[in-house]
Amino acid sequence: MADRERPGTNGSDAIANLFSDPYRYQHAWAFGGPVIQARFRQQPQDFQVREELSFSLTGEGEHACVLIQKTAANTEWVARQLAQFAGVSARHVSYAGLKDRHAVTEQWFSIHLPKRQAPVWEDFAVEGCQILETTWNNKKLRRGALRCNHFRIVLRDCEGEMDQVAGRLDAIRASGFPNYFAEQRFGHHGNNLAEADKLFASGKRLRPSHKRGLWLSAARSWLFNRVLDKRIQLNNWQLVMSGDVAVLQGTHSMFVAADEPDLQSRSERLDIHPSAPLWGAGENRALGVPAQIEQQVLEPFQDWCNGLEAYKTRMDRRALRCVAQDLELEAADDSTLVLHFSLPPGSYATALLREITFLGT
Repeated sequence: MADRERPGTNGSDAIANLFSDPYRYQHAWAFGGPVIQARFRQQPQDFQVREELSFSLTGEGEHACVLIQKTAANTEWVARQLAQFAGVSARHVSYAGLKDRHAVTEQWFSIHLPKRQAPVWEDFAVEGCQILETTWNNKKLRRGALRCNHFRIVLRDCEGEMDQVAGRLDAIRASGFPNYFAEQRFGHHGNNLAEADKLFASGKRLRPSHKRGLWLSAARSWLFNRVLDKRIQLNNWQLVMSGDVAVLQGTHSMFVAADEPDLQSRSERLDIHPSAPLWGAGENRALGVPAQIEQQVLEPFQDWCNGLEAYKTRMDRRALRCVAQDLELEAADDSTLVLHFSLPPGSYATALLREITFLGT
């Protein structure tokens, strides 16, 4: 493969350049490109997130649960403040998901207190944090234990074809939007991808660590995005074809689609979605044309695929599209728009926004 793309040799620089400006993130758009340009995250209140757990807290047990509203604060930093306040190790504090720093977010934390001796929560005085509710649970919070995240996003200084925004939202409601991993997944200037490439090229086996996990996750996310980009270019990202590994809406249940007459109608109803691999060790279940597309896209990145397998990252699948629930538009004034919507865990609000607007700071 003399002409194949080597992610590291002409690659790390190219990858870093691609993500040096996250608002020029140029994977294919699904609906012909944005219809407006807007300023984004001018203040933390412009990006609000409220998480909804996938289960009800029991009110009993030895895990103190605290609902915190945080402003311009990192989730891991807040967890450390809670650990210090409660007098426990940071490893005894858990949460269901990371939330944006440059935002106002509401999320639950759990603190393991075996003797059920909770501190006086009213004395928790950390800048940017407010405790909204406390209770107990019989298990700690685990990553991904979310039903959805609710968003309120303000777009300011909007310019362009404002009369087309409502139509674009209708298209997203009807078809979903591309389930891209967003630029923050890949680190500042694409650094996580560059580090992953160095890791794979070195052939060294590093011990498990937080950073190594980030690099491996970034690499497989990048490969997923490449497959999704290709499927959009081929105009079949919404279509479950024979041989696709189909994902049932709202679940992680999957099946290999056969040539059945109702595949198209189920796709149109947003009942099932095509998927692409999150590469790792194990069988790629895709067959036929979908498998051929994946092979074509990933072949230049065989070193990355081999590296992910060598680190025993488990093969998984991710739906190519995401469905936004309760997607509504509020016009604050002639140049300001407010969007409300809910997304499942693991999806990105910015992946939806890029189908509507070019974003600037």
